[in-house]
Amino acid sequence: MAIAVDTSASEEVIFKKKLKKLEQYKGRGTELISVYIPPGTDRSAVMGQLSEEVSQSGNIKSPQTRKNVQGALRKIINFLKQIDFGIPANGLVVFAGNISETEGRADLRLFTIRPIKELRTKRYWCDSEFHLEPLKEMARPSNAYGLITIDKSEATIAILVGKRYEILGHFTSGYSGKMRAGGQCIAPGTSVMLSDGRELKAESIDVNGALKSADLAQMKIADTAINAKWEKRKKEWLSITTKNPERKLDCSREHAIFAWESGRIHEKEASKLNAGEFLVAYDRNMDRFVPAEISRIKANTGQTRMIDFSTASRNFIANGLVVHNSAQRFERLREEAEQEFYKRISGKSNAAFLPYGEKLQGLIVGGPGMTKQFFLEKDMLDHRLKGKVLATLDTSYTDESGIRELMQKSETVLKDTDLMKERAAMNDFFTRLAKDGLATYGEKEVFKALEMGQAEKVLVSEGIDWVVYKVQNVSNGEVKTIVDKDNTFSETGFRGEHVEVIEEEEYIDYMMEKASQTSAKVEVVSIETPEGEQFYKGFGGLGAILRYRL
Repeated sequence: MAIAVDTSASEEVIFKKKLKKLEQYKGRGTELISVYIPPGTDRSAVMGQLSEEVSQSGNIKSPQTRKNVQGALRKIINFLKQIDFGIPANGLVVFAGNISETEGRADLRLFTIRPIKELRTKRYWCDSEFHLEPLKEMARPSNAYGLITIDKSEATIAILVGKRYEILGHFTSGYSGKMRAGGQCIAPGTSVMLSDGRELKAESIDVNGALKSADLAQMKIADTAINAKWEKRKKEWLSITTKNPERKLDCSREHAIFAWESGRIHEKEASKLNAGEFLVAYDRNMDRFVPAEISRIKANTGQTRMIDFSTASRNFIANGLVVHNSAQRFERLREEAEQEFYKRISGKSNAAFLPYGEKLQGLIVGGPGMTKQFFLEKDMLDHRLKGKVLATLDTSYTDESGIRELMQKSETVLKDTDLMKERAAMNDFFTRLAKDGLATYGEKEVFKALEMGQAEKVLVSEGIDWVVYKVQNVSNGEVKTIVDKDNTFSETGFRGEHVEVIEEEEYIDYMMEKASQTSAKVEVVSIETPEGEQFYKGFGGLGAILRYRL
């Protein structure tokens, strides 16, 4: 009679863990055997087929390969004779073969997997690797949630599948949304031309006033309002001198100045200028703009005070030279960088999430302030993703800690996910343990609760990597169960006994088998959440929620 097995997230964790382990094994020849047994299969018929394969394998030319194949087949037959349960509801897959990495030395091992979905294929396979593709197909994620945290300086993209999240990318914008416009400044003492024609030192100019500026399209002088004025401290700056000694400028390396090249005027960063190039100067006597040749550029270091203006026309005249309105330029470059950043993150999100197709259940976007809304309003995300946005939530951070914060704040949205179910189970365990005693922990205590039928749910940390061996005494047929906690098990470690391993399984799998005998559920607890880590380190990774107290 088949035992009904409840396919759960816990079984999925075990399933994937086993597949990853089996994938690593490679045979030296076609000596790794995979046997797929669908539900309802007559076990004796399978054993008969394997016995026939033992006979057929006598034709294998290589003595070593022949020996290993026949040994693996007999191991599977012996296992099927000894198992004390029927074929599970979803079927059973048995693997056996020589996995030794040492030439001429055999290490025959047997592994079993209970499929998480109904097995529909009956198959015998002998190859240089275990046949896993049908099982891998079952392991492909059935649902996922996309997570994005973003502000103006950085963004992080992650995917939540089951209980685990994976960071798919962390990106920086290269600019800071919190940075004040400016930073491209002129030194105190620089003469700036006012709208009435007077010149004042930069530090003396009233922010409510107006300046002269250049209408470069018409090549005429014009008035412009001052939008803002501020000061900065700079560690590096440049002294630019032209052949006219009055037309010189001390400014930050980043300051944009208008250069005159081959009759064309364009802005150029001060640090990119060279002696012999021409700047745009205003000749008051001639009331026109003229080229001014640079004679010398000197780099200076040391803390110094700098001043900058924001003007409506995007430029002003300092020491007779036309300099760019740095605040306006900074704002334009900042907006362009911001748009490019949104475009880049949208492209990365599309590439990361669209392959999940219908398995993507939703998208959650977080971050401080309004940036997340601006990001979504740009309509750069693929419409198939935008239609799946479930929530936008405030988070303090936008790195990996921001992703964790986003998941914590998404409990309502993600209430049906394995992650939130696990968190609820752990909180239930901690509460019962502290309040009413309807919980216990520790290997002996949990095993006792299982044997008495007292355990309603068993909690096992995935951090437990113990292996359970079922060994048979060759002389008298006695079967023993050995729990190997520190990877020291050896078939030769039994004094006066000749034993043979008939089954090797993960401890978690072993506990699920025991739990099924009393209809107890098993929950595999991850170690990647704070609750899961506390359970593993503080409680040994084994606990049970009880039906009643003794």
